[in-house]
Amino acid sequence: MSEFKEQAKEKLQKELAEATKDGFAEPIIGYLLKRCAEDDGLSEDVCLEHKTWKKCFDYIVAQAKKLKSSGNCVAVRDEVVYEWAEDYYHMDDKAEEEKRAREQAEREKKQKEEQKKRSEEQAKKVSVPKNTAPAVEKKAEPEAPKKNRMEGQMDLFSMLGM
Repeated sequence: MSEFKEQAKEKLQKELAEATKDGFAEPIIGYLLKRCAEDDGLSEDVCLEHKTWKKCFDYIVAQAKKLKSSGNCVAVRDEVVYEWAEDYYHMDDKAEEEKRAREQAEREKKQKEEQKKRSEEQAKKVSVPKNTAPAVEKKAEPEAPKKNRMEGQMDLFSMLGM
């Protein structure tokens, strides 16, 4: 058995063990294992670092969605799904993967910068009081006697706070 065939077999078996969608992973990865034993080219493609079962599954789902005309489901023959899986591994997408990784890294960097900027702005808002002018105390002016008040007479309204 060639070196690539053995590596492809190990990689696919490991991905099968880690697969979350076992109902789909088992038959497709089983098919890929059989095909890798027969085809050195496929074995080499499976061994590529950026090729994974999850991306293969996403590719298959995307291909199925293209077939869907209406509704939420589509029926696809097993042979077609197996072809799509092989197509994914044969597809030369390394440059595209690197571009996506760079774009993702740039997005994350921008988000961190924006987050940092917002937190700095928040810190400025908290540390700087809104009214920076010194508070001026108003002196209580003596209350002028009201004209209609008689000295010593009780006022019911002032007792009630009105």
